Amino acid sequence: MNIAAITAKLNAGQTLTPEERAFLNTHLDGQASVPATPDMSSWPPEARAAFEQSQATARAAQEAATAAQATASNERGIRLNREFSEKALALGQTAEFGATLRAASESMSAEHYAALEERLIAAHEQTRLTAVIGAGASNGSSTAQAAAGVLEAKAQEYISAGMDPEAAYAKAMTGNAQAAGVYSAEMAAGAPRI
Repeated sequence: MNIAAITAKLNAGQTLTPEERAFLNTHLDGQASVPATPDMSSWPPEARAAFEQSQATARAAQEAATAAQATASNERGIRLNREFSEKALALGQTAEFGATLRAASESMSAEHYAALEERLIAAHEQTRLTAVIGAGASNGSSTAQAAAGVLEAKAQEYISAGMDPEAAYAKAMTGNAQAAGVYSAEMAAGAPRI
């Protein structure tokens, strides 16, 4: 791997591999520590021209790397938004709830986010069962969307009150799961449907 090949790839508009990007970043970090331009007054004209050309090439490579990083970051954001929207739909939420899931995954530890997903899976299953038992399959989708809205509103209420986002989502999920559990128990006991 060398900087000339990576620069050529960037100039061709190709995407760098993670290894190439890491190599380029390391190279650019090394360039940042290069001392200021030396006194070239005693240099022959050819040496001066070669040095200035190498400096221009280095600046162009740095600009291309910055643009490539911005493109990669944008592509990563688009991919993550799509993945979290799909995950939200799989959990019985709206696609827009994917933004909430992404924010939660970025603000929570991996362990707490995994626990949140487990709670969402459990709540989705309870909502689905409740819809089948209580309201019938035709209302399942609107029931899930309403439950997602209630969950999001409750979590935002806790966050507005100063609660940590991680704890807010956990508390909202716990309350949602408990309410669904009570309703399921009532339905199993033969409570009249509303």
